[in-house]
Amino acid sequence: MQQNLPSQTQRLQQVHHQINSNQFEQAWEGCLNLIREFPKFGDAWMTKSFIADRVGHYDDALVSINKAIRLEPRQLGFKLHKVMLLERMGQLKKSLKLGQELLKINIKDKRLLTTLASYFNKHQQFRAVEMCYRKALELEPNSQEIQLYLANAVLFLGDVDAAKELADKALRGNVFDCDVYFFKSSLTKQSHSNNNIVELKAFIA
Repeated sequence: MQQNLPSQTQRLQQVHHQINSNQFEQAWEGCLNLIREFPKFGDAWMTKSFIADRVGHYDDALVSINKAIRLEPRQLGFKLHKVMLLERMGQLKKSLKLGQELLKINIKDKRLLTTLASYFNKHQQFRAVEMCYRKALELEPNSQEIQLYLANAVLFLGDVDAAKELADKALRGNVFDCDVYFFKSSLTKQSHSNNNIVELKAFIA
């Protein structure tokens, strides 16, 4: 098996190059051939799902990503892909459930967490958004960007004090950041008894 690994990797890279060049027919054939030779190659099944998803063959995409997850259940990127795929298939309830299950795992990937946060934000799952950014902040405690994203999330949940504290931490990282100053100035116009959270939620709903 180890002797085959370089061949698998190189051929999969070629498929990815074809995808990036919008050569989906060639990529599809290459991926199918790879799976025929290496049926337990999880990344190939994931790639097959990605191609099927891109061309709108959602049922095939779902079958393929399920196979990839069975082969490599610890690959969190596979599960994130399934979350997004289910969303595109209109199966939002299943998509959100899987997203919440994914969030319970000890994720060590900032990019995955921020992608998941954007997904939850899109569907107004603001507690989940907060959890994503808190986990991301554990990975990069001094990240001004994550601190500001988290500040926005907790502000939307109505916690003005926590938002101010996070904004202060973000400013300590860069005292010249205009975005943080603008965010802090908006906080001074709000209070626990009088803020725009209710109005904002009503507007979005």
